[in-house]
Amino acid sequence: MFGPLFCVTVSVGLRSGEIRALHREQVSIENSGLVIDCALDDQRQIGQFKKATKEDVRVVF
Repeated sequence: MFGPLFCVTVSVGLRSGEIRALHREQVSIENSGLVIDCALDDQRQIGQFKKATKEDVRVVF
């Protein structure tokens, strides 16, 4: 299951830190997409994704 999920997330343009910080609450089944609101940085801390303010989210369908 990890392989197909990784291929899909890379093909829609997610960054590696966003993929590694992915959790169940970000999956929106009813909208067939993902709501990206955090990423894993180089120090393995979960925080905002690149160039984001506190209220920013990315939506991937």
